[in-house]
Amino acid sequence: MGINSRIFEEIRELESHVIEGEVLPIEAYIELKQLSEIVDLTIKNINEMVIGQVSKEPEKVGLNHSGYIAKVQQKTTWKFDHIKKWVIAKEGLKSVEEQAKKAAILSAQLNPNMGFDSGDVLPGIVNEQTGEMIEPAVSIKSAPFIKLEKIKNG
Repeated sequence: MGINSRIFEEIRELESHVIEGEVLPIEAYIELKQLSEIVDLTIKNINEMVIGQVSKEPEKVGLNHSGYIAKVQQKTTWKFDHIKKWVIAKEGLKSVEEQAKKAAILSAQLNPNMGFDSGDVLPGIVNEQTGEMIEPAVSIKSAPFIKLEKIKNG
């Protein structure tokens, strides 16, 4: 049995204990989030070695029969914040997005028969100061989430 199988079994066992009420869901969640952080960090730490191996020895990729094929590709990240025109455009876009979100929330309050989270296009809202019609954003996904914060000692 490989390491993937053992880890997978441990995680499934933890899930089973949660379902059976033997482990508190939040305790399992925190453990899994910590495990996820460790996995992400480990992947980051060995990334250069993997790129080196795949570049030199593509035939040794996927030795654990995982069904994955690794290929080295180029990824480029671009920076635009030094371009004045881009900065101005981005600020303008942020303003439009914020106005549209506020219009959606207000329109949903004024039209309770329409579903805010259903993807409905709500009626526009008139900006009382400018007379401009502001089109509301459309909510495509709204779901609760858990935010973990580290407790500060001291």
